[in-house]
Amino acid sequence: MSTLRLNMVCLHPAGDAAIPYLHENVAGSLGLLAVMHEEREDFLAARKAHQEVLAIQRKLRGERHWQVADAGLALEGVERLARLEPAERRWLREAEQLNERGVQLYQQGKGREQILLTQNALEIRKRVLGKRHPAYAESLDNLAALYDSQGEYARAEPLYQKALEIRQQVLGDGFVFDRFISSTPTRFHRPFAASVDETNGTSLRASKSWPPW
Repeated sequence: MSTLRLNMVCLHPAGDAAIPYLHENVAGSLGLLAVMHEEREDFLAARKAHQEVLAIQRKLRGERHWQVADAGLALEGVERLARLEPAERRWLREAEQLNERGVQLYQQGKGREQILLTQNALEIRKRVLGKRHPAYAESLDNLAALYDSQGEYARAEPLYQKALEIRQQVLGDGFVFDRFISSTPTRFHRPFAASVDETNGTSLRASKSWPPW
């Protein structure tokens, strides 16, 4: 048993065996474990960890919570990653590296240069994953946030809208994703799902804190 998994088992004193397994921290640790397996391209182990996260979130929150939807998408993501050719996985890693380099440029006050890298990352994800994948929506959000930060709102708005439409298509009726809008997008993350506002059938939550695939 790995040290990480041993620590998860020992989160709570012995007693109810279900308590440690269903603890929120366990889901978080399993998520990190899944990412480690993905980076090593051990997709069987990554899939198992994502399945456990999904099971925990369902037990804790029920079927219609945004964290359950997010865990389901993470599982679908690793299954799709496993089906890709090695060259395609290398291209996706290149897209992540472009994003990381873009963050460094932004921190150096070089937002214009960052836009080009973000556009390249977006094109890679579109080519490998298609236009209906959450990672492509993430790249659209990243590019929109950059235009937003440069005051180019006419360019940012349709990108935000397109990213939202993709997420609504992926999740189906009853859920939408958080739309994260920040004037200082120093980190790029996967936006999470949010329940639809029952008062008007839609929900767009703006947040300045962002939580690839």
